[in-house]
This record gives sequence, structure tokens and C-alpha cells, in this order.
Amino acid sequence: MKRKGFVMIETIIVITVLTIGLVSIYVSYSTLISRAQVKNTYENVEYIYKAYMVGNYIKEKIGVSSNTTYKYNGTGVPTALNNIMRDFNINKIYVFTGSTSTPNITLAPLDGSSIVFFDQWDDYEQGKSNFVVKFKEGDYPTEQINFASIAIR
Repeated sequence: MKRKGFVMIETIIVITVLTIGLVSIYVSYSTLISRAQVKNTYENVEYIYKAYMVGNYIKEKIGVSSNTTYKYNGTGVPTALNNIMRDFNINKIYVFTGSTSTPNITLAPLDGSSIVFFDQWDDYEQGKSNFVVKFKEGDYPTEQINFASIAIR
């Protein structure tokens, strides 16, 4: 009789240890997956290249002014840049320049996806022109939003 009680307690302890182990593995795995998804969404090589091309165009043809936002079909966006933004599926371009170690990200109202990106953005380089480009493909609710940032001297 006493043996059956011991087996039951031993089984409960083994189930508890296995549950704790599986939960910790799940937490570690889900953290790795979410980091990989963030890296895939932000700073994809294709989008970095497009951001570099747009940054060079703005720097050479328009001129860089500090803390500027260009929005597709927005006011003050030159026609040629608007065409490039349409062809590359660019929704917004944020331009930061300055000598401070952190950018002044108080640009006119940021949307939710931009706020999430800037909370994680750590590639700002002082003394250079920093371009953050927001790509938006598709329509709500299936739209895909990607960001890329590049610093150009």
C-alpha cells in the first residue's frame, strides 16, 4: 500500500520537472523566433539597398535637411522623388542629420509601426545623413511593412 503512494508522488514530481523544462524551452525558442522575425522585417538586404539608392538620390538631387519626413504623395515632395517612392513601394522617408549621439525623433506624428521601429533602432551614426525608409506593400489588412536604415556621409 505504501508503495502506491510513493509512485504517485514520484510521478507528480517527474511531470512537474518535465513541464518546467518544456516551458523554458518554449520561452527560449519563441524569443529566438521573434528576434529572427524582427531582423527579417527590419533591415532586410533588399530594402537596405533601396534605402541606399533613395538616400543617395536625396543627397545629390534634393539636398539633405535635418529632421525631414517625406511621405508618398505628401506636400513638398518633388515629383521625381514621388515617382521613386511609388516604384519602390516607399511610404515614408525619415532623414536625420546632426552631431548628437542620438537623433531627434520628434518628427510630426509617427504612426504605430514607425514608433515600434524607432524603439528598436540603434544604427544612428552621428555626423552622417541617416535615412530611415518605410516600405509598405499591399493594402490593409494584408499589408506588409518593412523598414531599412542607412547612413551616408
